[in-house]
Amino acid sequence: MTTCALEVPVEDFEHLPRELGCSLHRHGEHLTLACEQPGCEVHFEVEGEVAYLCAIELKDDPQGRFFRDVVGLLMQLYEGDLEAQMRWSPESPDDGRIEVRNGETSHPVLLESPEEPQDAAPLPVDVSMPMVEQWLADAEAAWAEYQRHKQSREKQSQSLT
Repeated sequence: MTTCALEVPVEDFEHLPRELGCSLHRHGEHLTLACEQPGCEVHFEVEGEVAYLCAIELKDDPQGRFFRDVVGLLMQLYEGDLEAQMRWSPESPDDGRIEVRNGETSHPVLLESPEEPQDAAPLPVDVSMPMVEQWLADAEAAWAEYQRHKQSREKQSQSLT
């Protein structure tokens, strides 16, 4: 990586790991997004309420998935800038310079859509109990209102006959 500029609000790290399929590790003022594949990590330094990209590690990244699905998506979402020289494999036609400006690029690896295997299991949904309880309370209130309107219509129908 020759240059990079990416700012992410620290509060976004509450949901980013789940959305990107990564794990988040915090050591003091240093945040790391990592995937299951060893050697694929994105490092940030925290200053106040903002985390600044300081390093990207890519080793053994099959088909550039981590680069595309994590690094590329972060660059796009937060309108980051990146200049890097990549070498995917000795035979790869996509080796070379990668430039991202304000989250936009023409590099073929970053233009591909993330692939989902046909037999992939759905990702588990992380929903907190207070949120579920609120949904349940809202549903019960809506049901009670429906019942009141239904009874009111039935009474009006009976009074007309």
